[in-house]
Amino acid sequence: APWLLAKHNPLRLQSVLYVMCELLRQSAILLQPVMPASCDHMLDQLGIPSDSNYRNFAALSERIVPGTKILTPRPVFPKVEAPVVPVAKDPAAELEAAQLAARLAVFDTLSVEEVTAKI
Repeated sequence: APWLLAKHNPLRLQSVLYVMCELLRQSAILLQPVMPASCDHMLDQLGIPSDSNYRNFAALSERIVPGTKILTPRPVFPKVEAPVVPVAKDPAAELEAAQLAARLAVFDTLSVEEVTAKI
């Protein structure tokens, strides 16, 4: 756990964090063709220059310069909130909650066209 390394072995912590940042950088470069905006956001936070020479596949052979300033972390992807199903108090409410849950489950398995046809 990083907090234990921070307490007992700070030099090892620096190494672990460096390797983690390097893996994130390489992952972002490899995923750029399918998630360009998200990967650019990740590379920005890692302090990688926006010059394409630092963000293309050829840059995979290079490493992050130790001591590179990393920006304050921000979420790359929005948080997904699960729908709230009301807690039933009586049989009628339980039936309504079950029907709502069944309608919500439909959205997990159908296409957009099928969902809009059911609404």
